[in-house]
Amino acid sequence: MRYLGIPLNALTATVLSISIGLGVDYSSHIVHRFGDEYEERDLYDAIDVAVRGTGGALTGSMLTTVAGIGVLVLAITPILGDFGSVTALSIFISYVLSVVVTPSAMAVWGHAVERYGSA
Repeated sequence: MRYLGIPLNALTATVLSISIGLGVDYSSHIVHRFGDEYEERDLYDAIDVAVRGTGGALTGSMLTTVAGIGVLVLAITPILGDFGSVTALSIFISYVLSVVVTPSAMAVWGHAVERYGSA
């Protein structure tokens, strides 16, 4: 936010926490799909199928959300512009992290389960 010139105040902090809560759903969908696939496949195949199968839908959801709310960046009122940019940016970052970090965390979890037994 500092590099984009967005002030951190009560409004942007509240919006940021709400939009991160919206972005958490992306990881939830990937983890749920992984759980379904892990019953039938080995670890890496389950991760691959989960990310490939869910990634397209998550990408579409992210694009429509970011575009729909990101339009507020063009608003005349600076507060609405900050709201749009903070929300769009945090949802985009949540999506990227759910596609990059969540599969890595699932791999670490899978290795721990295979090594130490069921978690």
